[in-house]
Amino acid sequence: MLTLLAAAAFDAGLPGARRRLHEALDEVRDPAGRVDVLTRLAGLDRAGDPGLLELLERELATAADPAARFALEAAALDALLALPGRQAERARRAAAVETCPGPRTRCSRA
Repeated sequence: MLTLLAAAAFDAGLPGARRRLHEALDEVRDPAGRVDVLTRLAGLDRAGDPGLLELLERELATAADPAARFALEAAALDALLALPGRQAERARRAAAVETCPGPRTRCSRA
């Protein structure tokens, strides 16, 4: 339920979307739901969300699904945009990302 509320807040552009996404992340256990919440958080991360990159790294360490890994890598690249002085890391990560693991329509949402 928290994931649905957080997604609705994000989609509507509500000011509390970040807080709701973090609350949802604390509760959601299924891998696809976690990827969805984390990629939305990365989309909001223009002011720098402390710890978001670390959350993404932890999720990447356990993600087995290639499409989930692709989405998490894209989210990590988004999160790095908000961190000054991390351009070299962003370039390194971008070069290391594997190509889209499925049909293009699956990857266009990442």
